[in-house]
Amino acid sequence: MLSFERDFIDSLIEKAPTIILMLDSNAKIVRFNSYLEALTGFSQDKVKGKDWFDTFIPEQNRLELRQFFKRILNSSPEENLASHVNTILSKSGEQFQIEWHNQIIADPKDKVCRILAIGRDVTEQQNATLELKRRNKILQAVS
Repeated sequence: MLSFERDFIDSLIEKAPTIILMLDSNAKIVRFNSYLEALTGFSQDKVKGKDWFDTFIPEQNRLELRQFFKRILNSSPEENLASHVNTILSKSGEQFQIEWHNQIIADPKDKVCRILAIGRDVTEQQNATLELKRRNKILQAVS
């Protein structure tokens, strides 16, 4: 039965139409699903154990996001962590805007051992919003 449950969970993670990412408390990549592989072109096998921020985050955003990560680590498992949006990079340098929802995972002694991050690509939505604002400014200027 335990094997069935593990296989079921693995299947959910791999087939989810959203990013599922697991980091350790040092921001090292533990696991991510095929959705993130397809989005970014990074193979999990090649980046497993590497620093998330050095691998996927634009250099200008790393310090701020590392500080946010530390805040997550210092929160309690029951705390409701608000979602946030940040840029990630693909292997080719393409940028994606991802809306994240994070949850800490603690060991039996309540020591944080992992961060589970669920991410949704909101790049098109944000681009459409920016385009709409641009068009509204043009309309206001013409009026």
